[in-house]
Amino acid sequence: MFTLAQSFLCKHYRLLVEREFEQVARQFAPFTLVDYADCRVMLRGPDETAVYLRHRMDACNDIGVTAISPKVIATNVQRGSRFKTVVDLICTLKGTQQVFATKADFGFLKIGCGDLQIEMIQYHESSTAAAQSRAEKALLTA
Repeated sequence: MFTLAQSFLCKHYRLLVEREFEQVARQFAPFTLVDYADCRVMLRGPDETAVYLRHRMDACNDIGVTAISPKVIATNVQRGSRFKTVVDLICTLKGTQQVFATKADFGFLKIGCGDLQIEMIQYHESSTAAAQSRAEKALLTA
């Protein structure tokens, strides 16, 4: 599951940065919970998810995020067709060598032969200090 999740998330974030929102939206379950420190969002279907993803990436682009690199830290034991991963999201800012990281838990549903769907994302606090707070807010807020 570790390798499958890493491969899936690399493709997911590459497509997101390339602004392929409709394709990325199909990677989400019909009802997906996105949990932030201060609020929750329920995404209902691919159209709503694509609009949500576009809004988030616009905010990231506004503060200069040029790349988002996921690094799977751990996966838990699969229960039926579901499993959870802990991921570091490493974000690179335009025109600098600066990066910041935030941690997220992803809940996956394994479908078909090696395909995954995102059922849940829970974002955690950034691992860096106030210097990256604008970038973190853009990445973590809708």
